[in-house]
Amino acid sequence: SPQERYRLTAWGRYLTEPPEWAVALEGVIEFYTGSKRVWTEPTRSTVRTISPAAGWVRLRSTATVPPGADSVVIKLKKSFSTATVRWDDVTLQRIKGGIKVEPGVMSYYH
Repeated sequence: SPQERYRLTAWGRYLTEPPEWAVALEGVIEFYTGSKRVWTEPTRSTVRTISPAAGWVRLRSTATVPPGADSVVIKLKKSFSTATVRWDDVTLQRIKGGIKVEPGVMSYYH
């Protein structure tokens, strides 16, 4: 529903050393209507380290469902091809209700 709020949580781990210039692991949340992307404020988030010694690190982000969206795509990415990365326990959890939409009537619910 429009205006619902969701939290993305994912755990990432570098198994090998990334290059010095690497951008940390990142997550991006994108909303779609059919196959067309719905514009929203950017929801890119990154982890705080690129060190394999850190072990499992949590990536967390929140996003609000825009009007008209009927699907979501989660992209978990790394900026390099020379290191190995693992992702685990990826969840998308609703944390706030949205606007209930019925023909001709709008009401807010939690």
